Amino acid sequence: TPHIRPIKTVLPGLHWKLDLEDAVTNVFAPGISLDHMIFNMKQPKQISLLLEMLNTTQAQLAATFDLLVAQGDRHGENVHLRE
Repeated sequence: TPHIRPIKTVLPGLHWKLDLEDAVTNVFAPGISLDHMIFNMKQPKQISLLLEMLNTTQAQLAATFDLLVAQGDRHGENVHLRE
């Protein structure tokens, strides 16, 4: 669940001052990101096996839901898998 709160900090290493009155923050997402999982697979066979196990109906429903209500920040680091 997103939260709106003020943030006042300096980004380490960049020395940028960040001062936002209405920043949108979220809780940590459980699971592993799709990007991280695929990056760490060493053989194409592993990726093929993963795709065979994918429930295509659930993937289509999730993509439709995401299209209708999400902010549009879709990439492998924002897709988290559990189990």
